[in-house]
Amino acid sequence: MAALDFDGDGKMDLAVVASQDDSGNACSPARTNSGAVHVFRGQDGGGLATTPSFTYWGEQASQLLRYSARLAT
Repeated sequence: MAALDFDGDGKMDLAVVASQDDSGNACSPARTNSGAVHVFRGQDGGGLATTPSFTYWGEQASQLLRYSARLAT
């Protein structure tokens, strides 16, 4: 997990790595266990969005994104 202002709106956002998530990856079984990073935007008055505002899925099967997720600041 990482808490940063990813979208520059002045509110802290949260990125959560789900190493084996491929539920939203519509590509094919060839990407099973590619992993995902889900970004939840910070809300006015505190708290976080209840659904991810952005999701990045790994590019390779069995990538298990936890090992290769990098956050650029």
